[in-house]
Amino acid sequence: MGNYDEGYLHIAEKKLEVIYNLAPERARKTVPEAEFVIDARTMDDYITKVWDYPGAWYVNFTLPAGFNSMKALVESLAAETVKYYLSKRPS
Repeated sequence: MGNYDEGYLHIAEKKLEVIYNLAPERARKTVPEAEFVIDARTMDDYITKVWDYPGAWYVNFTLPAGFNSMKALVESLAAETVKYYLSKRPS
């Protein structure tokens, strides 16, 4: 990912971890076997980057494009997770 300020990146990762813990909890209401969240996005979709002195990327957590709240993102991730797990069930 390049030269990132580790402190800011760690904060963004922690915020994403909270979301990744909430989504499977929500998905388990429909598919109890859901162990992890399904997300096609990369970390770059969850951060904004600013290049600054002394030559490092400073990042801030941001919701991906198309989402205006954490709740909407969690619901979307939960829906994708449910869809994935239901597709893996035997017919």
